[in-house]
Amino acid sequence: MSDTSSKPKVLIVDDETINIQFIGNVLRDYADVIFATNGKDALMIAKANSPDIILLDIVMPDMDGYEVCKKLKEDSDTGHIPIIFVTAESSSEDEARGLSLGAIDFVTKPFNPDVLTAKVKNNLEQQRSRPPRGRRASDSTQAPAEKPGSSTMIAAGVIAGALIVAGVVGYKFMGGAGTDTPETAQSSSIKTPAPTSEASTSSTKPTPEEDGDAVEMSRVVWAKTSKCDTLPQVAWWKNQTHVKVALYVNRRHKGDWDVYADKWSSQHVKLQNIYAKGSVAIVPGGRRLAGKELYEYIQKVRQRVEVIGCLSKEAASNK
Repeated sequence: MSDTSSKPKVLIVDDETINIQFIGNVLRDYADVIFATNGKDALMIAKANSPDIILLDIVMPDMDGYEVCKKLKEDSDTGHIPIIFVTAESSSEDEARGLSLGAIDFVTKPFNPDVLTAKVKNNLEQQRSRPPRGRRASDSTQAPAEKPGSSTMIAAGVIAGALIVAGVVGYKFMGGAGTDTPETAQSSSIKTPAPTSEASTSSTKPTPEEDGDAVEMSRVVWAKTSKCDTLPQVAWWKNQTHVKVALYVNRRHKGDWDVYADKWSSQHVKLQNIYAKGSVAIVPGGRRLAGKELYEYIQKVRQRVEVIGCLSKEAASNK
């Protein structure tokens, strides 16, 4: 973990979202949760977010948990991350294979929630007692900066309140998934300003392509012929074409694509945490997203993050 006061970041990898939400609720008072529903996304999310521990299912489509574990351990950026298999596969052969690939523990479904929490805590405490390794080595000397990309959240058990995520507000619920009662009616009293971004209802007005002057447009002409995937369409997103995004980055961030990418990556992580803990996201206009609808929105945010990464590379090659 990055310091003694922050909550650990747990990556849950399971193709069943009901399992993700169940485990998320088990760990909600102890950890911030991010998730992946397939092996490919697990590798990408682990590399981008460097979680403190990974809870990994075995039986998944396309790439099973054993292969995911093997690839994670072979990557210098993720090889240090402890992995616990959480799976319905219960044979001694399954457990032996998982441990031989570098996993540190094996939990069989159905499991006792207290046992899972204890195993996560114990393994993280052991990790903290060891010298830092890999990309997280600097964590032992300084706390992480409060910047986009960090998944630091409001501590559970305090007023759950509002999580402002580029125009999205998440409310945590007392009873987890399926409960409609917010933890507190005082949540609206928390005055957390929304990040300035094109996804915020109160921030900068949309930047239509025709608003760019000749000089501005000449700097983003490459975006008109971009080979990146089309941006997913969401009603409350303002910049939904390659050119509009490029103009926005040049105007708002002075061409710094890393800042823009970090902002959207941070939104993706926070939305995952909201979903995994059975909470609700409130988007501009007051619409509430939960369950399948929230999950589908998270996938669109993930797609947008991938397109932004592609556009960033094209922008760099066209300077």
